[in-house]
Amino acid sequence: MIPSMKNKLIALAGFACLLYFMSYRGRPHSSMLGKYKRKNNESPTVPSCYLLPHDKSQLPDISDYSVRPNTTFFLETSCRHAGGVSLTVRQSCAFESAAKAHPDTEILVLFPAPVSMKSPPPHVKMLLKFANLKFLHVDVGRFFQGTPIKSTDFMEMMNKSAFAPSQASDILRLAALWKYGGAALDSDFVVLKSLYTKRNYIGQETKDRFSTAALNIDKNTGIGKLVIEEMLKDVQANPDFAMKYGDQMGTEIATRVLRKICKSEHASNMTDDKCGGFHVLPAPPESPLYPTGLEWEFFTRENQDKKRFERIRKDAWAVHMLGRESVKTSIKVGSNVFYGDLAAEFCPLVRSTVKDYY
Repeated sequence: MIPSMKNKLIALAGFACLLYFMSYRGRPHSSMLGKYKRKNNESPTVPSCYLLPHDKSQLPDISDYSVRPNTTFFLETSCRHAGGVSLTVRQSCAFESAAKAHPDTEILVLFPAPVSMKSPPPHVKMLLKFANLKFLHVDVGRFFQGTPIKSTDFMEMMNKSAFAPSQASDILRLAALWKYGGAALDSDFVVLKSLYTKRNYIGQETKDRFSTAALNIDKNTGIGKLVIEEMLKDVQANPDFAMKYGDQMGTEIATRVLRKICKSEHASNMTDDKCGGFHVLPAPPESPLYPTGLEWEFFTRENQDKKRFERIRKDAWAVHMLGRESVKTSIKVGSNVFYGDLAAEFCPLVRSTVKDYY
């Protein structure tokens, strides 16, 4: 072969390889299926279930969906829905309460693992009555395209993590707010009022520690864009988060970034002016995101302070039940506990399906 022809063929082959690489950039390669494949007949776990085929006739993918402004996001990052959607009653209460509090905007519940919507349980059927509440799938490879996080790095972190579902939720919510703006909540809240009376805010988990359990980002503002960009960049630059911080990864990211942006170690010094217009909400009990999970037992024990409850009911935007702890406590329908009062008022359709325990 003459040299000029050989050189042209080499260049053409190189260009073809470049096009192939670019077409898959940011997307988990099919070889990853083997890397994260479960052993023998074990049930799929995070993150392997995120790579399993998903039937789009069951749920559309968010990358094919037109997300509206002021959307509120919830992440359901377990692997348990392929045989039928298996949301708990308390999760469903969170979603209904959010839909009721925001009738003019959308609530999106995102599932990175496959989901079947065949024969949903009664409490999930109630959620399907809300026109502004949607279930969507998340194709991880497509979802991270264009963001500061690479999907391959996300999968590597989750593969090493002992807290993969929790950490996947933390990272995916940050990516959703980077792409679309809006608000993101843990699935253990009961929403009492609109989450959009302020824009660009975060709550304190404890004094001087911040929580991504409730985060609001207006990506059309400079400070909103800066905060969410820095949070995602912090994840990308510190992949050891998955091993080091467990289910506190979101808190660690938020605390590091806000201390950097606000140039202070202490929330008391993080005024709106010092934080460029980003709002650091007060610590409990003054927080409108009451009580940021630390006093969840107040809502599950009988004979608590009624006046205090009414004050919370009047002033709070949402009540955080700290699911990783409160899930261990059964709440009997009809018992004299404040969670039952919240459910009756803020998620009445889901509540109507419950016979024995929430």
